[in-house]
Amino acid sequence: MQPEIAIIKSSDKPYSHDKKLGGLYLLERNINVLLKAGIPMIYLDLNEEEKAFYNNKISRHIRSAGRVAMLENTRLSTKKTVLIVPSNLFFQAHYLNTVETYFQQRKNQLTPLIKGDQFLIFNLNDIRNAEQLVSQFIISNTGGFIAQKIYKRISIPISLKVAGIRIHPGYFSVLNMFIGLMSSVFMMLAADRSSESSYRYFMMAMAGIFFQTSSVFDGVNDEVSKFTFNFSKTGDWIETIGNNLTLLFFLISSSYLNYSYLGGTVSLASIIVMFASLAVFLPFMVRYVRKYNETGFLTAFDKHFLQLLPDEDFLARFAKSMTSMIKKESFSLIFCLIAIAGMAEIIIPLASFVILISAMVSAILYWRYKDTVKG
Repeated sequence: MQPEIAIIKSSDKPYSHDKKLGGLYLLERNINVLLKAGIPMIYLDLNEEEKAFYNNKISRHIRSAGRVAMLENTRLSTKKTVLIVPSNLFFQAHYLNTVETYFQQRKNQLTPLIKGDQFLIFNLNDIRNAEQLVSQFIISNTGGFIAQKIYKRISIPISLKVAGIRIHPGYFSVLNMFIGLMSSVFMMLAADRSSESSYRYFMMAMAGIFFQTSSVFDGVNDEVSKFTFNFSKTGDWIETIGNNLTLLFFLISSSYLNYSYLGGTVSLASIIVMFASLAVFLPFMVRYVRKYNETGFLTAFDKHFLQLLPDEDFLARFAKSMTSMIKKESFSLIFCLIAIAGMAEIIIPLASFVILISAMVSAILYWRYKDTVKG
């Protein structure tokens, strides 16, 4: 049974309430977890020390303060289902999706089961264990083998350090955009055939490294938001626009390098095919982004169209398998390795081929299923 009211009580045993977990004080985090879980009203039953700490350090950071109030009376007279949690309890918002697993009910009260991945926090070791559980949950809900096994192992330690500084995640979107655009600058410098070969190679390698770094740092914004519960639709759109601008400018600079190195009709044709294919492919994704008010172009198209297609259709299965190849964590690593190998001129022919196939398959599937899949 989903609780309608939550009460956060001061712990029976003393603990350091000024310690932070994922950048937030323990009490602050628990308030945000309950808000994230959709609890309509949260009451605080705190001792004098913790009440003063809340008023001085926490209250100004609670974004939905209207849903949080002090419990002035020792008992709350209500027939609604009430969740009662200690202020130093570690739990996660998704635990409330399976209440019977993590909580026990007596009459209309729910209390936490202290076991396994739900426990009371008293020391730094408990905090480290809790941060590890939150990190594991973020990793397990990240699509893509490369992102899970490589990128998140780098970005999450950075995100944990950054979360405690209370810097808005949107700043990292701007920083990430700058890093991505620098990769295009290096690629343009590498295209200068009048420079020495060692200089051109160094610029080419730096372009690949910066583009890869941008992909890794792409996760920091999202992770800091999840650690601190600082979500913003505007920030999401800034991140999406930044990611797509980074990719667009990288493809433009790579096209310039390709034509500078190879020239001729074949080079020009591959560039034209790539951008023409993008012009065909993007409208499909934009349609689903606008309709479902999401920020991830490929994610929205995959979630609301591709994943709804029947697996009996070979073309549908092929399209679903291709999504992993055209995700940023995949192609950024491939582009980086190609650039470090000193072969950046082949990025455009490769990208042209993949985007052309993607555009053709998407167009065929859309016209085949546009009346049966209501995306």
